[in-house]
Amino acid sequence: MEGLARSGGAHASVIFTPLAPRELREPSLLIGYPSLVVDEVSAKRPSAALLRGEQPKGLLRIPAAARQDTSMAGLASAALSEVMVVGELPVYSIIAAYWRMLDRGKKGSFVGLEEQQAKTLSMEGKVAGDLTLKLFYWFEKPVVDELVETMNPFLPGLTCRPEEARRFLEEDPRVREGLTEPVKAMKQEKVAVLAEKLYKLLTSESRAARKPSELIGYAYYTESMPLRDLREAAYALQALAELKGLNHVYAAAATPVQAGAAARIAYRASRQNTCSAIYSMHAARPQPRQEGRVKYIVVGRGDEWPILGVVQQQLALLGDIQEGVVAAMEHDDGLLVLLESLLENYGYSWLREAIEKKCVTPIEDKPLASLDPGRCRL
Repeated sequence: MEGLARSGGAHASVIFTPLAPRELREPSLLIGYPSLVVDEVSAKRPSAALLRGEQPKGLLRIPAAARQDTSMAGLASAALSEVMVVGELPVYSIIAAYWRMLDRGKKGSFVGLEEQQAKTLSMEGKVAGDLTLKLFYWFEKPVVDELVETMNPFLPGLTCRPEEARRFLEEDPRVREGLTEPVKAMKQEKVAVLAEKLYKLLTSESRAARKPSELIGYAYYTESMPLRDLREAAYALQALAELKGLNHVYAAAATPVQAGAAARIAYRASRQNTCSAIYSMHAARPQPRQEGRVKYIVVGRGDEWPILGVVQQQLALLGDIQEGVVAAMEHDDGLLVLLESLLENYGYSWLREAIEKKCVTPIEDKPLASLDPGRCRL
């Protein structure tokens, strides 16, 4: 996919492609690729790269900066802030860091550049945060609604289930005020009780080890953007990318109100299917199918449109998807999978070969690909 960005008298093409071009004929900035691409690319004009992974060493073909503990939005905004005013871009860094689950430091703080960016944004009044119970909308909605809304961590039996969430609070007088009050308004000792109950739920329902920092830690929200809960915003933008295309997400920085509204609509439209897919897979715990190196489980069919990225992430946290397994959805075009999942599980070199052999066919303008298992015996 290619879009156009303009600033003053300058313009730039924005191209989304899972593989970096072998040759850069125009001044270019590569963003988000693994650091090994600097050994593969040649540049005819001055170019640079912001990459994921270890910082490349030695004599490089193009200047490059790489980080493992920071989102690409965080790395980009940090680099750009040295030469220009970056506006709201650091807020998207926080959103991207939540998607990458980089809030795993001490007391649930960020582990990369976003930690300092969050502090700066707080001083500027662009975000607000606290050490809290990390339920979606912890700062404004009653706890009963927060339990239903929270998708990260997915709370089996409570997420997407209003009656069960109400019963969960009603049965314990210590947290019953959560029927009308948000986490932010509750006394610290009662928040601790609620956190303990939820952590017990998570650990009892999960086949994988869970961490307290998934529930307790620093959480940020914003008053200046339509997607106020920045943890939910990560899921909303992922829904927008999967359902409508990456160009819609790219437009968020320039048109935050319109893009935010579109993301919310996409997220809400797919949320119930996402919950249904997680609940179904969590109950069935199916064995993965395997073709060559590719292991996958089918989490949806036909017109059911779960957010694959969310399903993959939360099933992995619950221990229902093991390492090396990708979530897939049956569709008229075959099996749909998330390119990010293929990259993380099998590596960039494998992905390049898979695309060349038509085992994987990227879907234009989306973070998805069609998977042909019969061609995947690589």
